[in-house]
Amino acid sequence: MKKVIHWFRRDLRVSDNVALSEAAKRAETVVPVFIFEDAFRTGPDVGAARLAFLLQSVESLRKNLAELGRPLIIRCGKSEEILPRLCQESGAQAVFANKRYEPYAQRRDERLMGVLNASGYGFELFKDAVVWEETEILNQMGKPYTVFTPYSKAWKVKPVPAPRPKLKTFNIQHSTFNVQSDPLPKSPDEIGIPLTQTIPAGGERAALELLRQFVAGR
Repeated sequence: MKKVIHWFRRDLRVSDNVALSEAAKRAETVVPVFIFEDAFRTGPDVGAARLAFLLQSVESLRKNLAELGRPLIIRCGKSEEILPRLCQESGAQAVFANKRYEPYAQRRDERLMGVLNASGYGFELFKDAVVWEETEILNQMGKPYTVFTPYSKAWKVKPVPAPRPKLKTFNIQHSTFNVQSDPLPKSPDEIGIPLTQTIPAGGERAALELLRQFVAGR
């Protein structure tokens, strides 16, 4: 494929990212996209701490992608409306994303698959957030385990897949990315959701540093 959109969702990282890795391997150009969904501002579980952590994580992702020569395209609104339009604007043939397992997210992805396919664009989802999915470890009857111990034993005998290799720097002509981005608020305060507490630093680099400290210290 000439060009693929990688749609970042809960995978705001460039390390060991399956869909991003596949896009980089299978397409000549990757268009990284993050959609600031309406639900991030108006959903029933919206909170200042969650929103602040998300905004920090997106900013960290933007910086990491910039170092690789890939600008992050940001749009605000509904993914079902934005992604087909972005495919047309950018000339992408398909959208790649990592799987979500929440029922509402699966229903949304089914609708999006129909919308994109009807417009002539592909939509591929990849296993990333879990080591094994529910259909990959089954008992001798070919059904999911209902007792933990035999499930645990079956899990442990399967070889765990190796992490995906780190993305390489990729220089892109500026004209390739003439797609405009929407501005993001820098903090929840800008959209009327004041942050009144201290939260951990968001972003891939902060997470990797916490992991390094944990492994070194314990």
